[in-house]
Amino acid sequence: MKLLITGATGYIGTKLRYIAKNRGYEVICLCRRQGAFTADEWLHYDLGDKVPVEVPADAGAVIHLAINSKLTSESDCIAEISAARSLLTATLRSGAKFIFVSSQTANNDAPTMYGRTKWAIEQEVLKAGGWVIRPGQVYGGDEKGLFGILSAAVRSLPVLPAFLPAPYVQPVHVDDLANALLAVAERNDLTPRVFCVAAEQPVTFTCFLALIASERLRVRRFFLPVPTFLIRVATFVLGERVSIKLGIERLVSLFSLPQMQTADDLSSLALDLRSLQSGMRRTTLAGKRLNRRFLAREAKILLAYILKRQPGLAVQARYVRAVELFRRGRPLKLPGFMLRSPLTLALLDDRNFTSSAAGKEFLWRLNTATILAEATTVGAARFIGIGEPSGAIRYGMLIAWSVAMEVMWRLFGIFWLPIYLRRLNSEALK
Repeated sequence: MKLLITGATGYIGTKLRYIAKNRGYEVICLCRRQGAFTADEWLHYDLGDKVPVEVPADAGAVIHLAINSKLTSESDCIAEISAARSLLTATLRSGAKFIFVSSQTANNDAPTMYGRTKWAIEQEVLKAGGWVIRPGQVYGGDEKGLFGILSAAVRSLPVLPAFLPAPYVQPVHVDDLANALLAVAERNDLTPRVFCVAAEQPVTFTCFLALIASERLRVRRFFLPVPTFLIRVATFVLGERVSIKLGIERLVSLFSLPQMQTADDLSSLALDLRSLQSGMRRTTLAGKRLNRRFLAREAKILLAYILKRQPGLAVQARYVRAVELFRRGRPLKLPGFMLRSPLTLALLDDRNFTSSAAGKEFLWRLNTATILAEATTVGAARFIGIGEPSGAIRYGMLIAWSVAMEVMWRLFGIFWLPIYLRRLNSEALK
């Protein structure tokens, strides 16, 4: 699919571009400067352009991320809405999907120009049959955007504000948000509407800052209670224009964040958001290498279980790549004896386990390994019988052997599963 992204060099756009390319999308970046992009990867786009951009006829979707984050006047807001309307018109003319990345602050009565402008663009998009994504507090990945500002503040300030009453945020990792955007772009069963993408349970802003300090930066910070009414008074005295320039307006927007109901939308998009604590941690080069080592061992075990022989390196590499693309590169936590003896994976063929979250993840990995194994020469011999001797006697013996093995594993599982199942369910994929 050909995917066009405005704001492709920003915080979310950079990550979206990277993940989309790894999944095989043809990505075209709509931004002001070509930079390191090739001629085929770039189209000039500026929110202030009077001439609308030409969306290619073979484009599959346009994801609109670009926005002026410092709107200081009504004319700025009108220009922003006009730019989005122009891009929307060009997209509809090409027949592509239009996906607008809005904000949790979007509301007709929002206290900030930013929130009111986002809401106005949403109405234009929905009226035209487009899709809207409202993300929560985006974090993780490179320290850019608002997440970069917060990380810099936590890094430089030994004492941080603990606003009272405590405002709440609903976090979403930048990778999970990118996956949500690609799900809307590629699926045809999702009707145009607003999708709220964020954690179901809010956390206090103080907790969010504390996790940046402890999990991201590995520093200790102290918090000083600050009444929110002082910030509101300062905004009223300074006026909206000055508050925007000083960045105080963002705090007022934080204090007025409405809680989003995200459970149904996450389910519709088949998204399983990572925990805030794990998502906040840096993914170091050493950590990536360690994960790949565990994934390579997992690939070897699952493929050996399926093929009943040692798998080749090429099919193992394809399995690792699939898990990295679609499962965030996290290895399964299998018991040690299963890693030493692939045949014992048959013990996990139990309804009590496969109906759990850990069991469903195990089945996804097993099915992925099976599909990859079937495409190999060894897999063809194993599943189709190419090059193997045939005959009724041989097939009868194979069936008898399979039944005997199934009975043996079932009997063994009666004694083993009650002991180990609880531990496996609690530890798998934490």
